[in-house]
Amino acid sequence: MLTDTLIDIIVPSDAITNHTPNSATESSQKDETPILTQVRSILKTSYYHAEDVSDDKKLERDAIRGVVDGLGDPYSDFYE
Repeated sequence: MLTDTLIDIIVPSDAITNHTPNSATESSQKDETPILTQVRSILKTSYYHAEDVSDDKKLERDAIRGVVDGLGDPYSDFYE
């Protein structure tokens, strides 16, 4: 059933006009993953309200929202 499906979409404002893969971007994404993993681990072990960071899916979605919001582009959104 369509209503039972969750779809996550990031829509950059230039997604239609500029769809060329960028090797520098792909490289930086690989480099960032360990940092996000380290931050998650530190929060889970050292954050005063550790129960607030126990949901990995929520942390991922909040991180994605932060990245997209940080673009400062009113036409780029994260939909879930």
